[in-house]
Amino acid sequence: DGHAMKTDVDALAAVSSEVPGWHGAVLRVLTSQAVRPLTRWMYRQVVRNRHRWFGTACNLPADRARLLP
Repeated sequence: DGHAMKTDVDALAAVSSEVPGWHGAVLRVLTSQAVRPLTRWMYRQVVRNRHRWFGTACNLPADRARLLP
C-alpha cells in the first residue's frame, strides 16, 4: 500500500526510484534486499552518532523577533 508510513531504510527504498542519476543508483543498491541488513546497521550508526559527527543542525536565531510568525 502506497500510503503506509515508512521509516529508516524502508523510507530510503521508497524514494530511491525518484532520485535521478548515480545518487539514485547508489540508493537502489544500498536498499536492495541483498545488502539491507548492512544498510540498516549503517543507518543506525549514523542516527546514533549524528550529533557527535555533524553537530546540531537546528540553529534557531536567539532573537525570537526574527522568526516567521
